Amino acid sequence: MSNLDEIRKLTDSFLMVDNNLKEVLEYLPICIHEISMDGIITSMNQNGIDMLIGLNGEDIIGSKYIDFISDNDKNYVTTHWNKAKKGEINKFTFRGKKGRKFLSCFSPVIEEEKITRVAGFSIILPEDEH
Repeated sequence: MSNLDEIRKLTDSFLMVDNNLKEVLEYLPICIHEISMDGIITSMNQNGIDMLIGLNGEDIIGSKYIDFISDNDKNYVTTHWNKAKKGEINKFTFRGKKGRKFLSCFSPVIEEEKITRVAGFSIILPEDEH
């Protein structure tokens, strides 16, 4: 087998793993979202949209992340948001506007040595499962 054939085979394997991972992520009960540096939700997977009861993608994408946080937890979440914008990965719990309790994580996305956005990952805590 030539080097080129080996590279093609390896590339095909990586693409298959990438596609499988994307498929698995779509079925996990986790909200995966990206937030711009000015706090705007720029993307969210379907499971995340479904967690925000009664809303659809058009209601969420382009909105401020903090608008989906309960009033009691806004300052707390803002503290974690500010840490993420400075490069710190952190986890926290909060209640959403509709009372659901979430465990969440902010992870800064670094491109070319600069934080360009923040990735968020959230799950509904078991006490709030249906």
